Amino acid sequence: MHNTERHIPKTERSDSQVGFSEKILELWKKMYPETFSLNISEREQAKDQVERREEVVDQQEILQLLKEYGVDTQNISIEVLENDRFRIKVSDHFSQKRLPPGYAYKGGAARALLMKNLNIDKFAIPRDVDIVRTVEKEPQIGMDKTVGMEFMPEDFQFDYGIETVLDNDDYFATRDFSINEVLATDESIVATKQCVLDVARKIVRLSEFEREERQNGVVGPKMLAKVLRLYSENIHRYGESQIANVSDWEFEKYFISPFWLALQLDKACEVNIESAKIYVQQLIERKQIPSEITTVEDAAKYLVGLLCGDPFYYRHAPSEQFEVENKLAEEYEDKFDSIKKPKKIRKK
Repeated sequence: MHNTERHIPKTERSDSQVGFSEKILELWKKMYPETFSLNISEREQAKDQVERREEVVDQQEILQLLKEYGVDTQNISIEVLENDRFRIKVSDHFSQKRLPPGYAYKGGAARALLMKNLNIDKFAIPRDVDIVRTVEKEPQIGMDKTVGMEFMPEDFQFDYGIETVLDNDDYFATRDFSINEVLATDESIVATKQCVLDVARKIVRLSEFEREERQNGVVGPKMLAKVLRLYSENIHRYGESQIANVSDWEFEKYFISPFWLALQLDKACEVNIESAKIYVQQLIERKQIPSEITTVEDAAKYLVGLLCGDPFYYRHAPSEQFEVENKLAEEYEDKFDSIKKPKKIRKK
């Protein structure tokens, strides 16, 4: 059983913003009347529950949270670092190869190591490998080329060189998705708390940098296409996924270039055909391609042929996960109430 929740944050808005939001709301009512079957009180209650759960989750110990989400936390070595980051020891690897000192994994490769060593997915294997250099100069002349050709030959063939990462603060602050806020060597993994939580809960969440600074609060077509592909990949691999801080109406409003759709379809096919099928279905449901398309092949031909606001919280996840978070929230409130309970004032 899966639950779906939508959460529209409460914000102060100008008259023009209210007018625009009302128009979007009326349009949404016409397109999806079933969304508004709940009365206002029930909708407000649902929104409050989402806010309460996320606030409480953020205050829990990471190992306890992972355990609550069904992760086997035995033999996991986690060191708490500053800036809300963790260091996890690597005891399980996806490859027999080892990087030379001064180099590290980023992106999907680092995430695969994180998932394997947190016992989230012991079979995690990256679709491709991205390497960065973490020292100012090459340990040996020509080492970048040697490492690139061995670990990422396809990228290196197209002149995608090895990125240099000297400032970890800058690196973690400029990732596109929270699940990419991770950097790993063959010995250890460093990840933000948001990364660990979102990887564990299968959440696809744009980073604050991507959402606010780079795109000025507006999600571009490139990222929308990638969001749907990652979401589809999670659905295929784990039977569950969630999209955070991207509104459904943003997929409806913005035209996504066929190039970006085709690029992400190609990457979905690299995972396997089932992942690609889910991605195509998502494109149909989000009205990015015609509903008459029924297969991955049809979608590919269609896309190749074309080539000559306010965020809310969306979740597609097992209902048991919500029960865990509700329980944590209730326990936290009971503890908070006992501390904050007002003292009785004696009458003189």
